[in-house]
This record gives sequence, structure tokens and C-alpha cells, in this order.
Amino acid sequence: MIRLVTAGGRGGFTLVELMVAIAIGGVLLTATYELLNTNSKLYYSKENTMVMTQDLRAATDILVRELRMAGCNPTGAGGIGFQNDTSATLIHFTMDFDGDGATTGTNEEIEYYIYSQNQIQSLGRRTGGAVGLVAEYITALAFVYYDSTGAAFTPASATDFNNIFAVDISITAETPKADAITLAKKTDSMTTRVRIRNAGLQ
Repeated sequence: MIRLVTAGGRGGFTLVELMVAIAIGGVLLTATYELLNTNSKLYYSKENTMVMTQDLRAATDILVRELRMAGCNPTGAGGIGFQNDTSATLIHFTMDFDGDGATTGTNEEIEYYIYSQNQIQSLGRRTGGAVGLVAEYITALAFVYYDSTGAAFTPASATDFNNIFAVDISITAETPKADAITLAKKTDSMTTRVRIRNAGLQ
């Protein structure tokens, strides 16, 4: 048996004991690293998901708030409300907030749709010809329209667009980065029904 001797001549550890100590230390270091690595992945996974959830909720809240006021028309002027390019993936509506019988004022004509910016799919809001970013990493936007009886329908004429009393909004978002645990992007969707406050008032 080989025994390591200290400088003072006293007996020390044997080579076997030293090897066992090193092996145990290595196991403990590996376990500590794996624990820290797992905790780090969980943290970044939750942070990634939180960003997606916040964007999804913010996009939904903004769209719902404005859509409720679609067709605001205190003067009864014609052509105010849902426009004829409104579809299952794009919504376009006007409002007369200042009561001048036109929709040329700020934020009186609004359009929401998905567009690509720097190779990132985003929810865009167009008003006054300018496109503004509402939220990034929005991969899908869908609308379902309901008439005064609560029946779903596809608007195709001026009469149809004037008969939209409620709209289901479905928005799908994805995480900005691949998940640290699954190595794939997560997705989440939110659907809400908006009742149009000004429907049927004209």
C-alpha cells in the first residue's frame, strides 16, 4: 500500500484514499453544476414564457378596447363602421369621435393585421396611413363575426358589415426564443368576444 507522507514525517492519506476523495468531490461538483444548470434553464424558460404572455395580453387588450368603439357615429353619417376589406384575418373599422361627420381625425380609422418586420411576425395597427407595432411574435390573428341574432356569418356586403354586433378575436403568440428545456418555441393563444357598443344604433 502506498501512503503519502507529510513533510513532518507523519502519516498522511493513502493514494487510494486520495483517489476516493477526488472522485467524491467530482461527483458533488457535477451534481451542483447540474442543479444550477437546471435552475438556470427553468428561470429562462419562465422568463421567455412571461414575455410571450405579456405581449399576448397587451395585444388583446388594445384591440378589444378599440374594437368596442367601432362605428361610433354621433351624426349618423354614412360609411362609418366596419369597412369592406374586413375579413377573417384583417379587421378595418372607422369611428367619428369628434362628431364632425367624417373619419379623418386622429385614430378614427383603424386597421389590425399580421405583418412581418425584420423576419418577425407582428401585430400591426394602421391609422392615418402609418403602421404601428402593437406586439411582436404574434403568429396568427383570426376574427369570427356575429349578427344581431348571435349567429356567426361571413360579411360580404355593406348590409353585412352594418350587421356586425359581436366579434371573436383569436390571437396566437410564440416565445421570442426557443425554450431552454424543450429547445423549441412555445406558443399560446387567447380568444375573447367583443360586443360592438354602437351596433344597431344608426
